[in-house]
Amino acid sequence: MNCPRCGDILVTKMYEQVETNTCPKCKGVWLDEGELVRILQTKEKQFDDALIHQAIITAFAGVPADEKRSVENCPKCNELMNAINYSYASGVIIDRCCNNHGLWFDGNELEKIQAHSEHWEKETVKHQDDWLLLVQAVCEDQKKTKDLKRQKEMRPTKYLVNSIIRKMIGL
Repeated sequence: MNCPRCGDILVTKMYEQVETNTCPKCKGVWLDEGELVRILQTKEKQFDDALIHQAIITAFAGVPADEKRSVENCPKCNELMNAINYSYASGVIIDRCCNNHGLWFDGNELEKIQAHSEHWEKETVKHQDDWLLLVQAVCEDQKKTKDLKRQKEMRPTKYLVNSIIRKMIGL
């Protein structure tokens, strides 16, 4: 297989227990469909703080216009690949084969995605209780809003009877 970016022959390398195809010249990486999930689940590689910081900053920097459209062809089917923003908000633009053959990562993009993913996993665990309280508050507000709407639509005596019945049956 040839590199979709520079045309060099891709070499097979093991990365996070997954066989990847890597370009020795531009350092791009080709992953077959499904291999990214396996890489993200394996957390053997450690990232330095600079790469983690760069991955997080990339998410907020906005996507450069030249990255929004792909110019690479799939190394398997030779079709033009689609440029996508990984996880819709990472800021890392990867190229995806429209025939689901795999994904192309330019140099360091795979590492940025891993660092981004692992960072937000840690943040999720760290803030899980706060977010759960927020969700519960939103649900309670929605319940109150529905109750007020129901109250406005009913006559006062009907609302009172309806409220008592709802409390008795646990709604």
